[in-house]
Amino acid sequence: MDLVYPVCAGIDVHRDTLVVTVSHAVGRRQESETLTFGAFTEQLRALVAWLDAQDVPIVAMESTGVYWKPVYRAIRTLSPTRVVWLVNPAQVKAVPGRKTDVKDSAWIAKLLMHGLLSPSFVPDVALLELRDLTRYRKKRIGEQASERNRIIKLLEASNVRLASVASDPLGKAGRAIIEALLVGEQTAEQIAQTAGRKLRTPTHDIARAIDGVVTDTTRFLLRQMLGHIDQVAVAVADIDARIADLLKPMSQQCALLAGVPGINSVSASGVLAEIGADMSVFPSADASRASGRTMDSECLPGVIPVRDSVVTSELRETAYPPRGLALAPRRRHTSGDTPWSPPT
Repeated sequence: MDLVYPVCAGIDVHRDTLVVTVSHAVGRRQESETLTFGAFTEQLRALVAWLDAQDVPIVAMESTGVYWKPVYRAIRTLSPTRVVWLVNPAQVKAVPGRKTDVKDSAWIAKLLMHGLLSPSFVPDVALLELRDLTRYRKKRIGEQASERNRIIKLLEASNVRLASVASDPLGKAGRAIIEALLVGEQTAEQIAQTAGRKLRTPTHDIARAIDGVVTDTTRFLLRQMLGHIDQVAVAVADIDARIADLLKPMSQQCALLAGVPGINSVSASGVLAEIGADMSVFPSADASRASGRTMDSECLPGVIPVRDSVVTSELRETAYPPRGLALAPRRRHTSGDTPWSPPT
C-alpha cells in the first residue's frame, strides 16, 4: 500500500479514557507507540503535549457519541496547526484485513498512514454553538407539541370536544375557552357566547362540544400543562434571540435562504447550523445534502468527506477513500425507469 502520512496518530475515544497510538514509518516497517490518557482537561493537555513531542502532523479519531467533542476541541485549540480528522466508524470497520489483536487506535493510525480514511465535515466552534441552539430549540418545540397533545387528550377524556369545533384548540379562542372552563363560573352556553365568538363554528355547536365533566383534578392538570407551555414559549423566545445574535455574521445567507419558497427564517437558521454557509468544503451538492441528513440524527458528524484543500492541502493531494470504499449513492428514479406500483 502507498505511504501517505509517514507520521500520524489514531485515537480510540472512550468515556473516561483515550487510547492513542502514534505510528512512524521507518523504511518498510511501521513502528508504533501506544499510551492511554484520561479524559479530563488536564489529561487532554498532556495528550497534546505528547503529540507535540512526537511531531505528529495529523490525527484521526472515530466519532464516538459526544465524547469526541472535547478531545477534538482541545487538540484544535492547543495545537492549531495540527490536522484533526473525524472519521466515520463504519468506514473504519469496512476496510478488510484487520487482525483481532490490533488495538482500535493502532488500526486507525494504520489506515490513516496509508490514506484509507477520509475526514468528515466538522464545523468551527461558532457553528457548533449555533447547531446546539437550533437543535435544543427543536427539542423544546417538541415538548410544547407533546404538552398540547396531552391537553387535547385530557379534554377529550372529560368529553370536552374542543378539537371538533376549533381548528386550533390552543389558539386564541380555544385558550380562552379552556381558561373559562378552569374558572368554572360559567355554563357551556355562556362560554360559547363569550370566548367562542371568534370561532366560525355556530355558538350552539360550541356549547354542545364543551359541555363536559371537568373535575378539580382535571383543572389542576390543565393549569400545570398550560403553565408548561407558557414556560417553553418564553424559553424558545430567549433561544431565538441567542440564535439571532450568532447568525449576524451570516445574515445575508440567512436572508437568501429565507427567500426560498417553503423556507422561513427558522428553517434557514437550521440549515446554516447544520452545513454552514461555506459550500466549498463539500465536493458536491449531494454531499452537503447527505451531511445535513446525517447531522439531523444528532449522533454522528457528517460522513461525507470534505475537500482536502480545506482540511490538509499541505499534507496530501486528495482525501477521498480509494475506489471500493466509498458508499454507493442512493439510486434515484429517472424518467426511463418503470415506476413501482403496489401489487393488485
